[in-house]
Amino acid sequence: IAVCIWYNPELSIGILEQKGWTSAFFQVWFKQLPHFKYDFNNQRVMFGLVSLLRMNEQQIPETIYNSMPLIIKEMVKLSTKILELREKDQSEIKEQDEEAVDCLLYTSPSPRDRQKSRMPSSA
Repeated sequence: IAVCIWYNPELSIGILEQKGWTSAFFQVWFKQLPHFKYDFNNQRVMFGLVSLLRMNEQQIPETIYNSMPLIIKEMVKLSTKILELREKDQSEIKEQDEEAVDCLLYTSPSPRDRQKSRMPSSA
């Protein structure tokens, strides 16, 4: 739904409003945000929320307009979480790179191995 809101916030919010689901949707959505563990999921949510801010003031339903302080608060939390996830990913990549270098150093052939093969020749 975040991508739908991002792509066409007026239509997406209009449907939620027609069904009377807007408040319940945002309450459940914000309650589930701590369970989003991956950067790309959190980015999509952020894109959806940012698109609400781009809507014309006349198009924003009263339920959302009155909830803007909460929406902005959730966006701040979400941006912090995205940065933390990226830092974690970068540190994991760095650790993997260090392990790969250690492995390459351990398995590198010695100069002696290049001079004369220790394997018997089959020729």
